[in-house]
Amino acid sequence: MSTLAKRIISSAVLLPLLVLFILIFPQYDMIGFVFFFTVAFAMGIHEMYTIVKRKVNISKLSYLAILLPISEYISRHMGEESLISFHIFAAIVILTFAVEVFRGAADDFHKSIERVAGTTLVFLYPGLLSTFVIDMAFIPASTAYIFLYLIFVFSSDTFAFFVGMLFGRGNQGYVKVSPKKSIAGYIGGSFIPAIIGALAPVVFPSYFAFSPFIGFFLGLFTAIFAELGDLVESLFKRSAGVKDSGTAIPGRGGVLDSVDSLMLAAPAFITLLRVVEII
Repeated sequence: MSTLAKRIISSAVLLPLLVLFILIFPQYDMIGFVFFFTVAFAMGIHEMYTIVKRKVNISKLSYLAILLPISEYISRHMGEESLISFHIFAAIVILTFAVEVFRGAADDFHKSIERVAGTTLVFLYPGLLSTFVIDMAFIPASTAYIFLYLIFVFSSDTFAFFVGMLFGRGNQGYVKVSPKKSIAGYIGGSFIPAIIGALAPVVFPSYFAFSPFIGFFLGLFTAIFAELGDLVESLFKRSAGVKDSGTAIPGRGGVLDSVDSLMLAAPAFITLLRVVEII
């Protein structure tokens, strides 16, 4: 079976499952959506730990990164500010510093900077970035906006792939970290979500109160950061000398290979909603 066929089958299984989690469990601030992605991020943390460990012997404290999406949901569900997860992030980074003060003596502290930096990277990616995905559950009318956000990200990935296949010959290789990607693909992956964003308030005016103009830039902005998320993960994989982050999803590789775009798109999506005072 080809990689494309496996990818289509995996998407045909996972996407409906995600939709069911969103629609069937809207209780407790979209607990189904949060559970789905918390499990995904837990797997992603393991994958990122494995990637970074190929370069430097980082601490298993990296796994404490799972506390960030969990604490984000609990604090937001209880009506507290989302800064709690940032405080936990700071606390576990400080703990990493403290452990390295003693652990570093084993090699006379020659690799201390690399170990601290590598462990902190896992706290940040996917740790801290995952909290923005969890925050999606707390947007007013969250179900509609979660679906819009997912459509932006998945349509960006899909149309970047197919537009790149159709029109990408001769304009590949400009972004060295992902040389098979084409400029045509990036354009298709950016502007199709922008068009979807412009149409959203026209087709569903009762769900989206923003103007088509705002919708266009919401889709464009989100898609650009989704594509950046894909490139950032390619950067980490290339640095570690691996093709995929893991093998959990047939045809797609690891979990990080599927949520990389979502992690960088979520803060962009939420930030623009706040800038234009939609939320």
